[in-house]
Amino acid sequence: VGLKNTGNTCYFNSLLQVYFRMRPGFVKAVLTFPSTTPPPPSSSAVLSVSDHNAIQFLVQLQRCFAFMHSSTRRYMDPVPCARALFNYHQLDPKASAQQHDVAEFNELFLNAVAAAFHAAGHLPGYINTAFSGELQEHILVKDKQGEGGGEEDSWKLLQKRDSTFGPVILDIKAKELLSALEQYCTSTIDSYTTEQGDKVTAVKELWVTRFPEVLTFQLQRVGFDASTGQAVKDNSRFLFAQNICLDRFLLQNRERVARLRETRAALRARQKSLLAALQTYTHFCTAQPPAAAAAAAA
Repeated sequence: VGLKNTGNTCYFNSLLQVYFRMRPGFVKAVLTFPSTTPPPPSSSAVLSVSDHNAIQFLVQLQRCFAFMHSSTRRYMDPVPCARALFNYHQLDPKASAQQHDVAEFNELFLNAVAAAFHAAGHLPGYINTAFSGELQEHILVKDKQGEGGGEEDSWKLLQKRDSTFGPVILDIKAKELLSALEQYCTSTIDSYTTEQGDKVTAVKELWVTRFPEVLTFQLQRVGFDASTGQAVKDNSRFLFAQNICLDRFLLQNRERVARLRETRAALRARQKSLLAALQTYTHFCTAQPPAAAAAAAA
């Protein structure tokens, strides 16, 4: 069954279709949700307003997925589901008919689903396992081994911290997925303050300890043009393969990946040198040696 577009609900319709087609596990989790959830057994067995609204949204989402899966209708109206979601987040339900950023709306969507599952005691931890990963953040600074032309500087691990992550925001300028992911996982901090109060240049590395079952990428296409003071959208092409190997971003492979990246950097430098040398053979007619040029002028 199709989804009716009422007003500007295309952002919500597209999100529903993605989740309906993306993973059978997510659809099953929604369809098996106990829609007549009893209050939790306690002395004050009453659901909070927030939990009640989350469950009401989930019931509407369940209805959408049921129609999308089994109905013989040509289309169904998802607006009640969108309004229930806005109601849970204490937003004006009428705003559901207005255009919204789908990435921001996706966060609202998953938060509401997680809240409903938690309130009903349905599949504890499922949303976090399916859509959130775990990583370790490393801060490295240069550790000088010698002075005045001695040994080369090495990098010292100054700090590490465990955290979680959801959608990964990628820079469109990287042009392809793996390069953009490397930029995301490695960045330079120009003015990092150490515990001693010193300002140093540091490198922040992100190493994944657990990928989510569903890894979400968000392309950062909108930037700010300082000359015009306006937001500008970059419509450049961005490439990604049907299958990607993410082992280079795992913490357990950190040392091996560091060696491979050094080898790759050396090979790229060698490639650049060879291409420059090749220019002298493929474009030798465009430039004359100084003596020949002087003779031609005479």
